[in-house]
Amino acid sequence: MAVDHVGGGESSVSVTDLDGLLIGTVDDVDGVSAYDVTLTTGGTLTDDGVNQITAETLTLDAATGIDVNIDAASVAAFDSISGGISLTATNEDGVLITAEDTAAGTISLVSAGAVTLDSVTNLGGDVVIDAEGAVVNVEDNAGAVVTAESLTITGASSIGAIDDALSIDVTATDVTAAGNILLEAVGADGVTIAAAVVEADGGIVISSASETVILDGVTTENGGILVAVDAGIDAKDVSAGSADEGDGDVLLSSEGNITVGEVSAEGDNIAIGAGGDIIDGVGDTATAASVGLSATGDIGSAVAALSVSADLLTAVAGGDNFPQRSRRCRDYRTGGLR
Repeated sequence: MAVDHVGGGESSVSVTDLDGLLIGTVDDVDGVSAYDVTLTTGGTLTDDGVNQITAETLTLDAATGIDVNIDAASVAAFDSISGGISLTATNEDGVLITAEDTAAGTISLVSAGAVTLDSVTNLGGDVVIDAEGAVVNVEDNAGAVVTAESLTITGASSIGAIDDALSIDVTATDVTAAGNILLEAVGADGVTIAAAVVEADGGIVISSASETVILDGVTTENGGILVAVDAGIDAKDVSAGSADEGDGDVLLSSEGNITVGEVSAEGDNIAIGAGGDIIDGVGDTATAASVGLSATGDIGSAVAALSVSADLLTAVAGGDNFPQRSRRCRDYRTGGLR
């Protein structure tokens, strides 16, 4: 099908077809163009790989999958039975997206600009975003803007905002950006997070009032890492900055237990504060110029001391205190909470 309806005013196009829709060229008309476009099909909605749907507001509803190129300011896409949702957005000014796949396929978005997420839901499935600009929440969002089994973001200039972290309810997420990454985990079943600032300055902030957070591949090149949660933290692999001084501290704070695997901020500082215990994990090495440990419960144990490589180590525990220092540690201070 092809429709050109971009005359004066806010023109609209609404098409319903039970079998499927193919966007292409018909009678020298390329693609579908109108101010407001709604396409609904009981089959699959696709294009010919050349033409696209152009609209200010776009609604797509298919039963067995969506795979189209779009130029729209906002899009709402729904898939109900199978096939998933694949959108390629050519609008360099960015796109606002709402999407739901009740068939647990994959929701995929490639954007030539920024991406604003309103509500993207794919229970049991994956959400994959490749954006040229920032990926952020819609303004005044309530709850998660992404609910899915997993979330992957690549190519973004930044993720989340200083005053509005990207809110997610997923089992696992793997995100990269050439700038700051700010995530808020709002689920209840725990989340594994890989997050990397690549080839750029930028820090990472992760927060949660409800989830246990597993950090596995959280890294910066020139920026700090702050993780603050009410539940526990399992820091398997966390690294801030390089070996240079002043390019990234690590701060881990939890009202529960914190398990320390490989955590490094070479040349800088690591601070770990737990409302429960600080536990040694796989790797169990905290490496930095200075390491500060504070726990309401125990730090390490008699059979599994926490390994620390630092010039200055401070360890204060309300319970037992078993940090194991390396030969590098020239200043070691320990004590109990009072």
